[in-house]
Amino acid sequence: MQSPSADRVVPARPYPAVEPSLSVQRCLFANTIWLVARGSIDASTIGYWQQHIRDAAETALSAGPLVIDMRGVSFVSCRGFEAIAEENERCRDRGVRICLIGCVPRVQRILDVSQLDLDVYPSALAADGVVPQAVGADSGTVCSG
Repeated sequence: MQSPSADRVVPARPYPAVEPSLSVQRCLFANTIWLVARGSIDASTIGYWQQHIRDAAETALSAGPLVIDMRGVSFVSCRGFEAIAEENERCRDRGVRICLIGCVPRVQRILDVSQLDLDVYPSALAADGVVPQAVGADSGTVCSG
């Protein structure tokens, strides 16, 4: 005797499309590329994140650092930090520094546990001398146009 469900196939319901929960804005100030990220960097957004970091790193000039403003990021998976570390290694070969600015406490804890070799500053002002001081950098308006 067959089980009641053996002769029928129930099609899987498609999952609804998920809007990425991450936005990344890129701008240039004083020969420095700034990436301003907002949202979560996780399995659903890692490809988008990696592409933005890779594109910014490829255009970064040796005269200035690549600054990643993390103030609007609520979560970063270990893979998200790994993507930054991988680009950081490539950038160092060209004399470009990657600097993280403004990690919220939850994100900072993950970074601390990861033990990655990254330059991290609590704010743009704290990175003075490393990062050119853009008007509004500590108020989040460096990339607004």
